[in-house]
Amino acid sequence: KVNANGEPRPALFLTGAIGVLTLGIGILGGGLNAIAPLMTMFFLITYAVLNGVVVLEKSLKLVSFRPHFQIPGLVPVIGLLGSVIVMFLINPLFSLVAVVVITGLYVYLTHRQLKNPFSDVRSGLFVSLAEWAAMQVMAMPTSQERAWKPSLLIPAQSPLEVLGVYRFLKALTWPRGSVHLLGVYPPGKKERVDRLDEVVQAFARDQIFARLALIEADNFYENMHTSLDVLQGSFFRPNALFITLATKTRGNKIQTILDQAMTNSMGAILYAQHAAAQLGREQKINVWIREQSPDWEIGMRLANLDLSLLLAYQINRNWKGQITLITIVANETECENGRHFLQMLINLGRMPRNTKIIVEAGTLAGLVQTVPRADLNIFGLQPSVNLQFTKKMVEATGSSCIFVQDSGNESALA
Repeated sequence: KVNANGEPRPALFLTGAIGVLTLGIGILGGGLNAIAPLMTMFFLITYAVLNGVVVLEKSLKLVSFRPHFQIPGLVPVIGLLGSVIVMFLINPLFSLVAVVVITGLYVYLTHRQLKNPFSDVRSGLFVSLAEWAAMQVMAMPTSQERAWKPSLLIPAQSPLEVLGVYRFLKALTWPRGSVHLLGVYPPGKKERVDRLDEVVQAFARDQIFARLALIEADNFYENMHTSLDVLQGSFFRPNALFITLATKTRGNKIQTILDQAMTNSMGAILYAQHAAAQLGREQKINVWIREQSPDWEIGMRLANLDLSLLLAYQINRNWKGQITLITIVANETECENGRHFLQMLINLGRMPRNTKIIVEAGTLAGLVQTVPRADLNIFGLQPSVNLQFTKKMVEATGSSCIFVQDSGNESALA
């Protein structure tokens, strides 16, 4: 802060106070020679950091680093190592104190999120590391089951559509997932999506990586085709399409988008929210698994079941509740096979220890109202979308539901 004359008077006073205090401590502690090693440490740290920055800048080979005075790369390396070694040769204790103080100041200033007129060496370093990591990943097999984490593509025509499901999206993605908002607005009506950037900032404050792209389009559904195709070429592309089902949602339009998502190897999550119950106490999750007879085999790829189990685990990790796996069989004789299958899923899928199992003979319509009530029910999504079925399940379960379609790149057992 500066005064009317442009002088940083508060900083001058603070610096003077620190100097007087340091001199006082030195005099009372046996003379200035007692604090001289500590002062030396800060100068040596300055030299070490300066040399370290030069090493990094030269290594990154950025265009922005073009000093008039060129030196061999070995010079800053020797300067960096020499400064650090001399610090600890002079006084190991004061060296440690100085490092702790400097680190504390750095952390404090970082958390203040001060605005800089330009970027520093850190941005170049992280960009270079990201590029190197991207090239390494591209050289590996494309399947990433072990590294899977939710990365949602969320089309929206207004910020309210996202804010209405914000808590659920957070449960789906925190702590390591990501959100890709796609704002679609009619020609000349960009104000409808202007405040989507505030939603992105809200995700960032909750430590969820979020990005925003805006598209001007006459038809919301038709332009989703282009968006999905373009995202296919990006490196950090979303792996699941998230759509909130509204009262006026048309089945044929949803089907077109889901087919395109499957073509681009993306999973799909249709969220149907119960108008009154919404997400209830955010504790219990029911996962409905279709009958696997006659084989009841478990492999690394489960038939449209991997994404359901992964999402149940992810949501339950944030809700700290309980998962129940439910299977309906046609004959009583298959009940024991069904229980064994679900228990194997729990063991091999490393599901929470308190996961429950329900296997009953009957029909979905008969059982859906008799099983213990949950705050969220997860169903597999059939190849052909039936919106009447989704509405019926929301009413029958008395809870919000998600209908899930695997992309083929997930594995709950990996």
